[in-house]
Amino acid sequence: MRSTIHLVSARDRWGFAEGIGPSRQDWWQQVWGKEFPRQDMDTVAAQLTTELAGRPWSRKELDALLHAHGSSVWSGVWVPLIRVPPSGTWEPNGSSLQIPMGCAG
Repeated sequence: MRSTIHLVSARDRWGFAEGIGPSRQDWWQQVWGKEFPRQDMDTVAAQLTTELAGRPWSRKELDALLHAHGSSVWSGVWVPLIRVPPSGTWEPNGSSLQIPMGCAG
């Protein structure tokens, strides 16, 4: 699966993430792995998960936070994100608010 928005029930979200997460990480490493080794991504993902907890983030804020970690490449591959209602998918790109999946109720 690509990094496309998918509608998943709250009950099914963990199984969905566990089912596609590893293959998405493998694909991402094939594309970006020379610039961002897997160990580095695991470390940054742990830091980002901690930093992102507690409130929803806009795409602009997510990009700035990742840039502060030395990259301009954002991917929810290592830190699965959930769009927070009422952030519609039909608004212009970047208008939605997101929160790490582990922080959603």
